[in-house]
Amino acid sequence: MNTLKQIQKTLRDYLRVDKLICRGDGTFTVKEYYFYSHGMTCDSIQKDIETQLAKHGIKIRVTSKENHFNSWPKDSWMQVDFEVAAKPIEGKCHTCGELNSHSKGCPQSENSEMDKMANEAVDSLHKSIKTTMANRSEKGLS
Repeated sequence: MNTLKQIQKTLRDYLRVDKLICRGDGTFTVKEYYFYSHGMTCDSIQKDIETQLAKHGIKIRVTSKENHFNSWPKDSWMQVDFEVAAKPIEGKCHTCGELNSHSKGCPQSENSEMDKMANEAVDSLHKSIKTTMANRSEKGLS
């Protein structure tokens, strides 16, 4: 199963998110609507997403979290935006924070095999998104 489908299946089946938006640039948005929050927070949603995707070797980087509270009768929701971030951000190792000069994983990482799997998942996701976007443009869809 490719990474895009794995993310969709995991978030829809295991977390049963209210709304999942998958963008062509590889970013995702999860929305959870609520009338009463019952202790739910953006941080708890983020943790659930990270935990479930980590079981499949997928690491994420959260780009934003927001609680869109509206007084009744308007809908309120919590939103978490993220991208797959198995590769180091801004040229730095995500384990030790040093400039990325590791050729076979970070020596401080206990999960260098996990890092390799996650990097392969990112490559697979990007390939899947490009293929989907190309198919959509061939069919005249945007």
